[in-house]
Amino acid sequence: MKKGFTLIEVMFALFILLVGITGVVKMYGTGATLTKTSGDNSYAQNLAKTVLNHQLARPASILYSGAPACTLPSGISSTNLHNHTTYTINCSITLNTIGSIIVGEPNNPSGYVRVDITWDDNLNVGALKTHTVTSTGLIVKK
Repeated sequence: MKKGFTLIEVMFALFILLVGITGVVKMYGTGATLTKTSGDNSYAQNLAKTVLNHQLARPASILYSGAPACTLPSGISSTNLHNHTTYTINCSITLNTIGSIIVGEPNNPSGYVRVDITWDDNLNVGALKTHTVTSTGLIVKK
């Protein structure tokens, strides 16, 4: 009676082990990519909400004067670097008008604020992908 394994049995066992390890390594890479993408998306959503809330908290007299422009909260610029990713802010205020008259009765929307946050990633080797998060809010006369 022989003791031990044959070379074929050892090679077959190593092949199965190699396939299993390869799968785990691939899943780890995919998980890291998804975690980075999710973190980028969460940061962009929070940034968009912060800018949007800043606009909507401004006095109505400023929003209804001439061509209103977005202002950014202190500490936030039009491009923000976070975790080696650059986020670009584009904010616009649109008023519902007829000629030069702003339409909108008290407690009814008279316009809206739109905030777009864009960023690029190259998590897929050689493929640059642009992401955008949009947040909008209604301007209402009180």
